[in-house]
Amino acid sequence: MKKIFLILLPFFTIYLNAQTPSWSWAKSMNGTDINYITKTVTDSQNNIYILGRFYLGINFQTISLTTNYSANYLTKFDPSGNVIWAKKIENGGVNNIIFSFLKIDINDNILMGGYASLNTFSGNINYNDETSIYFEPTPNLGNSRYFSMKIDATTGSADWYDTDFGKSSLYSGDIDNSNNYYFFGDYNVSISIEGTLLQSTTASGADFYILKKNNNNLIWAEPFNFNCILLDPKIKVINNQNLVLVAKTFSEDFSFQNNSFHMGNTNIPKLILLKLDLNGNFISFNYYVDCPFDSNASSQDNCYIDEDGSIFLYGTFIDNTLQIGSTTLNKIGTEDIYVSKFNSNANLLWAKSIGVQNFELNADCFITHNGNILIGSDFNPIGNFTINNSNYVCNGAFTSLFIKLDADFNYIWTKSATGIGNQNGNYPNTLTYNNQNEIIMTGVYNCENISFDNFNLLDTNSTNSYNKSFFAKLIDNNLTTTDFNKNLATMYPNPVNDNLSISGIENLKGTSYSITDTSGRIINNGIITDSSNYSFEVSNLKTGIYFFTTNNGFCQKFIKE
Repeated sequence: MKKIFLILLPFFTIYLNAQTPSWSWAKSMNGTDINYITKTVTDSQNNIYILGRFYLGINFQTISLTTNYSANYLTKFDPSGNVIWAKKIENGGVNNIIFSFLKIDINDNILMGGYASLNTFSGNINYNDETSIYFEPTPNLGNSRYFSMKIDATTGSADWYDTDFGKSSLYSGDIDNSNNYYFFGDYNVSISIEGTLLQSTTASGADFYILKKNNNNLIWAEPFNFNCILLDPKIKVINNQNLVLVAKTFSEDFSFQNNSFHMGNTNIPKLILLKLDLNGNFISFNYYVDCPFDSNASSQDNCYIDEDGSIFLYGTFIDNTLQIGSTTLNKIGTEDIYVSKFNSNANLLWAKSIGVQNFELNADCFITHNGNILIGSDFNPIGNFTINNSNYVCNGAFTSLFIKLDADFNYIWTKSATGIGNQNGNYPNTLTYNNQNEIIMTGVYNCENISFDNFNLLDTNSTNSYNKSFFAKLIDNNLTTTDFNKNLATMYPNPVNDNLSISGIENLKGTSYSITDTSGRIINNGIITDSSNYSFEVSNLKTGIYFFTTNNGFCQKFIKE
């Protein structure tokens, strides 16, 4: 019987310290007019970087920024949410600046990029009155221009910028473990990138590029063509081996290098997956026909790629049913959330939905973390409902709701931020985890007061109805063994009688550790020293299951015999 138990055990997900998640802190960004957050990331030290936009003026605790009309901002906060620096990004002769991505490289510096929409054929982006990115006049080439920037995380100053290889846009970016950068975008005339000419094709539709850089030096650039635009495109480095491009399209045809594919009817939405090696060589192209698409829904269909290359399409639907493959999703509320998961070859694995009778649920943001799913949502109208055995109340037009689910779409927890006052409520717009498995959530509130458990954010300018931004840290007490990074080190032997040893200890030096039982009770804790051969005496432990965790995200289950 004992042997059977040990064989079956790894197939169960075990929750650590199972209890309601709690807010650690909450901060606001008030200003003289509208402001909102667009991107959020954290670095290896759990500092927080927020990219957003404001009108006229905005306050970051001890730092204030002003502009004549509107500007973007990049701000750094410490792990407790205290501001370190804030930089203003203004536009001259530029109608709008679209930031497509915000990333942290292996040296904890910042990479961001996007495209500028010009009022005329020339203009500039001014970064904190330090660096001006100028776009050369190019008549007849349109008004969209690519740009990318590397920012020093310590000072917030620009290390370099890159732009203006003709009419082009930059939609997505990622970084590999060697600090190489990968960019994806489009162009509609022939362009030259550091001497590499990308020809515009005679085919209909748009020309696209994927390029690789080291720092700001081009390594390779590859063009390709669809006969239709791509919706919500994303590129991602998978396991530091492959580069994937995922998007939705109504295109019939696709060509890359010497490979061509015909996908069929232009009236049918398709999920496409292009896979390359890190040298830009073609590996495979897969697509899924008739992926979910509801043009009338509040939350349009979005793409997300997780760390192992799985693909998620998510959004909302307002029709009574939504058909995804052989699965029929039946609407429960006035608008429901759907999530569909595809494997790394674009094959549909499952489709699920969340709905509450008489309520509208929106899918504002979405991430996965070691196999689990986190959705940032909001609900309305005013009233109350029960989800996951918890009751929630909507006091404004919208109320934030955060939902964590396991890999099989079972509820782990739900959590809300409640607004008070008869305005437009509150809703989330970004989610990210730091390396201590804490969740940084951001959003917008347009009410007199928003409450995060014991933390209340007041509207300091309640005479207007402008949107203000919030960001908050949620301590996820319902951690599962899949919430931790098991790749940092290995523990052996397992099961163990006397001494439990660690290989890969160099990844854990200087971290604090704890040994807990299955109820979450701490049995032992301390600091891991610089010893190259580290072991723990566990002979005094009772027979049973234990967890060894560190504050940099390592967790491994072991069995004491």
